[in-house]
Amino acid sequence: MRYLLTVFLWLCVSVVFGQGVVTKQYTIENGLMANDVRALCVDSKGVLWIGSRSGLAQKIQGVVKPNEDAARYRYTNITDIIEDDQKTIWVGSYGQGILYRAKGEVRVISTQQGLISNRIRRLFDHEGAIYVATSDGVSIISKKDLSVKNPTFKSSKNNPFEVSDFFEYKGEVYVATINDGIFKIVGDKLEFIEKVGRVFAAINLDGLVFYGCQDGLIIKDIATNKVVKHYNIPAVKDIKRANNQLYVVSGSVDENNGHIYRWDGVSLNNITEYLGTKKTDYYSISYDERNDFLYLGTKSEGVFQVDLFSPLSFDSSYGSVSVVKGLNDRIFVFSSKGLSIQDKDKELLTMPLQRFKYFQEQQYKKYADYTTKANHFYEIDYTTPANRIVFYSAVPYGNSMWVSSNIGVFQIAYDGYLLSYHSIHTYRFGFYKNRFIETNPYGGVRIYNDLANMDYRYYFRVDSEDIPRDIVDITYVDDKMYFAGALDGLYVLDNKEFTSLATKNLFAEHRIKKITNGDNNTLYVSTDFNDIYLLEVKSGKYTVKDFISNKDIAGTNITLLKYVDGKLFIGTSKGLTVIDKNNKFYFNKEQGFGRGEILSSTVKDNLMYIGTSEGLYILDITYFKQRVVQYQVNISQIEVNGQELDKKGEIYHNIRELHLKSKENNLQIGFEVLGTKFPDKLNFQYRLKLGETWMNVKENKLELHYLEPGVYPIDIKIMDYDSGNELIYPLLFLEIEKPFYAKTWFIILCIGLLAASFYIIYVIRVRQLRKLQRMENKKLEYEKRLAEVQLQFVRSQMNSHFIFNVLSSIQYYIIKEEVDDALFYLERFAKLIRTTLEMSTKERVTLKEECEYLKIYVDIENMRLDGRVTFKIEKGNVDLAAVNIPPLLLQPFVENALVHAFPSSIEHPLLVIATERLSDNSLVIEITDNGIGEMSIREKKHESKGLSIVKERMSLLQQYLDEDLIIDHHTKGTTVRLILRNVFK
Repeated sequence: MRYLLTVFLWLCVSVVFGQGVVTKQYTIENGLMANDVRALCVDSKGVLWIGSRSGLAQKIQGVVKPNEDAARYRYTNITDIIEDDQKTIWVGSYGQGILYRAKGEVRVISTQQGLISNRIRRLFDHEGAIYVATSDGVSIISKKDLSVKNPTFKSSKNNPFEVSDFFEYKGEVYVATINDGIFKIVGDKLEFIEKVGRVFAAINLDGLVFYGCQDGLIIKDIATNKVVKHYNIPAVKDIKRANNQLYVVSGSVDENNGHIYRWDGVSLNNITEYLGTKKTDYYSISYDERNDFLYLGTKSEGVFQVDLFSPLSFDSSYGSVSVVKGLNDRIFVFSSKGLSIQDKDKELLTMPLQRFKYFQEQQYKKYADYTTKANHFYEIDYTTPANRIVFYSAVPYGNSMWVSSNIGVFQIAYDGYLLSYHSIHTYRFGFYKNRFIETNPYGGVRIYNDLANMDYRYYFRVDSEDIPRDIVDITYVDDKMYFAGALDGLYVLDNKEFTSLATKNLFAEHRIKKITNGDNNTLYVSTDFNDIYLLEVKSGKYTVKDFISNKDIAGTNITLLKYVDGKLFIGTSKGLTVIDKNNKFYFNKEQGFGRGEILSSTVKDNLMYIGTSEGLYILDITYFKQRVVQYQVNISQIEVNGQELDKKGEIYHNIRELHLKSKENNLQIGFEVLGTKFPDKLNFQYRLKLGETWMNVKENKLELHYLEPGVYPIDIKIMDYDSGNELIYPLLFLEIEKPFYAKTWFIILCIGLLAASFYIIYVIRVRQLRKLQRMENKKLEYEKRLAEVQLQFVRSQMNSHFIFNVLSSIQYYIIKEEVDDALFYLERFAKLIRTTLEMSTKERVTLKEECEYLKIYVDIENMRLDGRVTFKIEKGNVDLAAVNIPPLLLQPFVENALVHAFPSSIEHPLLVIATERLSDNSLVIEITDNGIGEMSIREKKHESKGLSIVKERMSLLQQYLDEDLIIDHHTKGTTVRLILRNVFK
């Protein structure tokens, strides 16, 4: 239902109100490239294409901006724009050929591609081809391969063959020309049909062809070729079809006598004034079928947007409408020009202000001297002229309308006659239990028992704080009368008792602006701060059932508050906010509402009459219900890390998925909503993932910063406060890659490497622990062996035979009374014992110390051998002090030589210790004697204990090899060869 009732009322009352729809104007101040608009086209997405002499523009979501493709090609002087069945846009230019704009492709088609002329007048889409009307003939462009063919024709010698338009009939294409008549395209040529006149536009509607000519509109029946009608109107410039009707643009080129006509199937009607457009230099026309907008292009005033199915009408002829009120089926409109009474589609009566003034002058004297300030009345200035009369408020009571003004209170009959006058000056009044209630601006209330005879009771404010004052609004709930005090809050009259809710702490708000009754004994209260409370009043407790914050209301300064059929209407400086149980609507200048300050309102038969300081609005309130709408949300811009996205040949509209690297995580995503009727009524929110909190969007742009790697199916929520819908659309599927170190393969690799590392570390550690254990065991074994060897060594150094021999020798010297020798040897023996004990406690001694010890030892042994043994040390290339060896390592070999190698048969015993440093820093020690050699080895049947101890000690010093200790017995003596490593400092 396209608000059929409203449309019917508009059609009926257009004579009265003069304007039935709302218009909006776009000029260069709104983004147009020029105000001379020669071509208009609304495409399937709801985008308005605007062609002018200066170029091509688009209106998207209420914003007009230049077309980038046309700007890139410097494409100007636009004459026609169409969209074909493949959603391709074709733009004609008078001088530059055709701009072809398909999905992912933009090119210019001109005479270089085969066009007969670059001067394009009109474009026509039919089946698989685009028909091009030029100043020099017809071209036909294949939509499949863009090939061009030019039908032949017979040209006149007197004028160029200027083609103006095309129309189709029974599958055949007809050609209209300016000078040469009508043709039909047959094969590859134009076949002449008839001469009509100078034709500028042509269209076929249901078998009737409409020729827009220089001398008017000619309608012909194609089948009979008879003229049905000929309308003598100014030259027709354009004809467009809308809602099975035709809209005709007419007007002379040089004269501002243009009009808009509508063919309704029966007659042609001038609807220029009805559409609300007063300009007369029209050029072009287009229709937005989705939103029922009619666009009118003009020569100098830009584009007018006309809402063909607006729920709103406005009449400025009243001037300022201060009071509007309904009485039964009639509407009483009190304005700066007087009273007008409307009944359905007719104006029944008008009463000028002079009539009110005249009636006052006839009636006021009866009580003029009584209704004075001395009697607590708000005095009337009886000299106020008629043109200064101001109406305050009106109340229907009985079958009469009562209205207060600055010259008094009038009672008006249902049929408009003035019934009575009362010398009462009041802004707000009412009736309660059949009694007239007057509020006094100074503070106080009168309740009249007999108004005609001024019989009343006066409730004076100074007597009680419960008496109302500064009253700005009055309403009724159940059997109680409520007064809104501007500064002191709410008051209630229950029977004959007044109560101040603020004084009794029943409702704390003091500054009240408007009140109105709701459902089920409830009261809506608006405050000076634009908050609204819903009070339950039946119980007398005045509990707050609901609260509407000023943030949910468009604008400030609430001047209208009405509750109608479950909807709360709130009027402010910015228009209307309408709230019901499930939805919220905004209605303001974008829909045509907002001329002047709201002064009054009333509702009758689903129509709200709103009086403003500039006129009267009539609003169909059935408009405010949820309606089915469908939009298309497209991406208009993407910036990644501050740089525009590389689209790789794609257009933004086709981008629905985007995959970015991990560091490309700062995005700006612009979007646009196509097909919206009132874009300013749209609010947007977005969420990155399902289930996340919705975030507000500003200026159609998402600011996304430092996004974590992951998948983001970004959704847009559209809150449409015109249709009452909340719609959710997918905007972009965004995926931000994980950094390589967060990818599965890398994590698995790291886990593998970590596991391998742990394993290797574990194995190494186990081996180390085992090695340490072995070393510890070896150390313990070494220490144990060392202790045992040292013990054996100490025990082996001084055997009992040696000591016995030494002591026997000393005894011998003593017996022989060779005391000096005895003391010498005793001293030497003591030193030997002391040195043996000291060295046995050390791990290492120098080779020099070892040799000195051996000298003492040999000296003592020589006592037994009568000093026959010669002892030598040949150090060779070795610094004896720089060599560290286990102590007493050589002593067993020296002892063995002295004990076994030198029997008495050896005349000159010789014992030599020689050392040599090898190239590998090994030390060679050779102990050589000239004793009995092989004979001594035959006497010994086993290895001596001293020799085994030496081997053990060498194995503790180094890795022992057999060649490290060699004993060679030969005929000339014995040689002991030791190889020691790691003994040099």
